Amino acid sequence: MTDANAKIISAIIGAVASLLVAFITVYQPLKTQFTTLRDTVDGKVPEPDAKGYAISSADELYNNIMMNMAGSFYLCNDIDIAADEGWNDTWTPLGWQNNGSHIAFTGTLDGQGHTIRGLKNTNNSMGLFETLSGTIKNLHVDVNFSAGSGGAFAVSMTNGGRIESCEASGIIQTNNGIIGGFVGTADKGIIKDCLSTVSLNAPLGFKGGIIGTATGSSVTHCFFKGQLSSPKTSQSNPTFSYTTDTVMISRPSNCAIEGCHYYCNENFNSEIKPQLRLKGTYKGRGNDTDWNWEIWKIDENKELNDGFPYLRIFEPEYLTAPE
Repeated sequence: MTDANAKIISAIIGAVASLLVAFITVYQPLKTQFTTLRDTVDGKVPEPDAKGYAISSADELYNNIMMNMAGSFYLCNDIDIAADEGWNDTWTPLGWQNNGSHIAFTGTLDGQGHTIRGLKNTNNSMGLFETLSGTIKNLHVDVNFSAGSGGAFAVSMTNGGRIESCEASGIIQTNNGIIGGFVGTADKGIIKDCLSTVSLNAPLGFKGGIIGTATGSSVTHCFFKGQLSSPKTSQSNPTFSYTTDTVMISRPSNCAIEGCHYYCNENFNSEIKPQLRLKGTYKGRGNDTDWNWEIWKIDENKELNDGFPYLRIFEPEYLTAPE
């Protein structure tokens, strides 16, 4: 082999090595961003079907969506992060990046009536997603978040992000952050036909039953049946100064809050409890439209969800819930 050929071969090997280093530099932080990430099943790249990419485990939930933040996904079953081997019930929001250049989810996630539970935050970002600019529907998320800002579904919503026919439950608490049942902050976000039973606590922060703070967003036909403690929505006694708007969104700015109701303090609104169990209460007033009873349901026996409205798609959960 001549010196010239040896130099050419050496240059090729060097170029290939450089490409491998560059690939690992870009790919590895994404793959190992969360310490328990593993390869996809059998090392195969997932293929979508007519409905999108199927998700049936915590691994698939995190890996598949992180690899395609604009894709269409659907849940095949409930997912318990705490019970999935290797996850230890801790969660980093989808799209979160340690350099601060977070990736917004612009795709679609259809829960198909299933639940994601066992979420605990590992940093100051609370949420299934970091930034939601796509659509989530028919999904129930149950969380136990502490410290930071966010909500059960996302830290923030932007650019027409949408949540519809979903339920949020669990506990979200912080000291001086911004928290909401579904999202912490929203800019041009849309939440429709959703139920929140989250208990929220932020002694020095802002919180809302649906959204913490919002600009140019809409909340339509939603019900909050959780707890708001130590709120900063008013300087006076908050128990007697709540309005529907500030319960749904702690600080709404140019927002449309239509046809929403809440029941979050037994002593405060016990007198309206019977009315909240009647369909007639949810008829449109003014420019509001009636609630859609093909989406919602009220148990006339007052057993399911204590007689308050619940989403039909999650009725199996209520029927099997322990008494």
